[in-house]
Amino acid sequence: RKFDVVTTLNEDELDKWKSIGPPVYIMPNFLPQNWINNNASTSKRNKVIVSMGRMNTNQKGFDRLIEAYSLIAAKHPDWKLNIYGSGCLQKEYRQLINDLNMQDFIEIFDFTKKPLAVYQTASIYAMCSRDEGFGMVLLEAGSLGVPLVAYNVEFGPRSIIKNSVTGYIVPDGDKVKFAESLEKLMNDEKLREKMSVEILKDIPARFSEKVIMDKWIKIINSI
Repeated sequence: RKFDVVTTLNEDELDKWKSIGPPVYIMPNFLPQNWINNNASTSKRNKVIVSMGRMNTNQKGFDRLIEAYSLIAAKHPDWKLNIYGSGCLQKEYRQLINDLNMQDFIEIFDFTKKPLAVYQTASIYAMCSRDEGFGMVLLEAGSLGVPLVAYNVEFGPRSIIKNSVTGYIVPDGDKVKFAESLEKLMNDEKLREKMSVEILKDIPARFSEKVIMDKWIKIINSI
């Protein structure tokens, strides 16, 4: 109650904080300038779906992603799902891949220090998190022109993805719908290219360093 202002990362949290008294502003994280349109191209894409995150808890939902992709993988043998991350659950995820006979379609890689290079050649980014604070990976992938598919969880994805424009927001836990959304993009190169063009414009317009820093300056000057 002694605060002058409160900031939240996204619109979803706004109502939860409004009742405390001080003015509440939406203040998303930003992408550093060197990420924006960094050699982004729609023509250098492989038939790869990518997902990244830590594996020390099940928050990132890689088990949900593996299960969803297993519903369609065999129909698309020319596509691969590549998951990047390290942690104590990695062994369980590998076992799940084996249990579902998905070894030819899904591969797990350790944490990468070069995510930009991964995004630049991927065609789709998939997020199956059970919850998020914001979802910086969505900004990172989107800034490189990668269409996004994510579950509609609190918080973050629906504040970043413009449904059916820059990707798809899927009802939380609906793995059939998630698989169908991936398949829409996998089956339609022109749709992927269209969404890639849109997201290359949208992410910098809303989440660039300059845009967010200007918001911070405005708030600070108002106090």
